[in-house]
Amino acid sequence: MTITMSKEERLNLRTTAETKQLLQRAAEVKGVSISEFILGPAREQAESTLLDQRFFFLTADEYDRFVSDASNHEQNKERIEKILAFRAPWEN
Repeated sequence: MTITMSKEERLNLRTTAETKQLLQRAAEVKGVSISEFILGPAREQAESTLLDQRFFFLTADEYDRFVSDASNHEQNKERIEKILAFRAPWEN
């Protein structure tokens, strides 16, 4: 099932005639509008970029400290609830 979202916002892009023609031809080949052709991959990249901000890497010592700090639920309850309530921009 495809969900269609109301499109209320506008993006204006400046480009060369050559690039516009290229994008139009490629969109036609895919059977989508030029907007869909451009915005689909752009949205995926934006989501990926933001997801990259959610992952972090720790050394063994940093991980041990993280687990120790995180196990103190009462002290961190408000912060934990705030983090768990956070929604990614594309979830709104």
